[in-house]
Amino acid sequence: MEMKPVYLVDGRRTPQAKAGTVLSDVELPFLGTSLLKLLKDAHGIPTDRVDEVIIGNLGAKAKYSNVSRIVALESGLTKRTSAYTVNRNCASAMEAMAQGFLKLAFGQAQVIFAGGIESMSGMPLLYGPEMTDLFVGLMKAKTLSARWQVIKRFRPRHLKPVIAVEQGLTDPFCGLNMGQTAELLAREFGITRKEQDEFANRSHKLAVAAREEGRFGDEIVPVIGGKKLDRLIEEDFGPRKDSSAEGLGKMRPFFDRKSGTVTIGNACPITDGGALWLMCSEKAVETYGLKPMAKMLGFHFAGVEPERMGIGPVPAMGHVLKKCNMSLDQMDLIEIN
Repeated sequence: MEMKPVYLVDGRRTPQAKAGTVLSDVELPFLGTSLLKLLKDAHGIPTDRVDEVIIGNLGAKAKYSNVSRIVALESGLTKRTSAYTVNRNCASAMEAMAQGFLKLAFGQAQVIFAGGIESMSGMPLLYGPEMTDLFVGLMKAKTLSARWQVIKRFRPRHLKPVIAVEQGLTDPFCGLNMGQTAELLAREFGITRKEQDEFANRSHKLAVAAREEGRFGDEIVPVIGGKKLDRLIEEDFGPRKDSSAEGLGKMRPFFDRKSGTVTIGNACPITDGGALWLMCSEKAVETYGLKPMAKMLGFHFAGVEPERMGIGPVPAMGHVLKKCNMSLDQMDLIEIN
């Protein structure tokens, strides 16, 4: 079957904020609803003409297990609109767009909203198995005597929580978290602490400059946040205006405290936020008189050794360039997740 053109009509995002700060009290679906509403209304997409909403998410609360469906309904889409959530860890939003691409390319849909939302602040603390067993025992106990027998087994250590975000960032196969895998790659490729700090500092400076020049104005959709949900959050909360390579150089390694090079200053923060694309077929572009930003040509996902997870973009880029018969020197703008 011949693949049809797939267009990226428009993409918007919320401000990105460090977990535990200005977006921590925003419930997960509402990191996506404002984006969908704005994109739908701005481009005149009828409520009943959206074929699918596909959202990537890693750590939703149990009540938001299919958060994409909640976003669709909270955004006012018809109840007949299909919606589902995908999980590919850090590439979950990319997986959502890849699935949207396939459905549009093969004529299974005309209008799709695809992207990702994450509230790392909302990932819970969990009880361990011993405390869980105690709760189960109390629920099963029918008499006061039986309940007392269960309560007597309680020890303070049972209250030690299982940190969901920590587990989510740790690979169960190799037992290493993302910072530790970064340490291995830094050693493998000889990337020095100085190089990491300088690169991180450059990132802070560029982000702050772009913010001050208003270059994010067209892509950021403000969100009501703050501890009492009484503030309009319009800018990213993370890039540091006072950043310096010298200051970053004073921070201690976090993931390998003896001989490591990765710190909380030169690593990316745990973040709350969302981003969404309006993806359309050629037919939908013509029907609604849309002016797409770009055409999506292809995608590729590549697996690597779990302990080297950060190198994944390299084989992925190589494969997708080959698929599309293009080369790296043809690229004007590159974003590496």
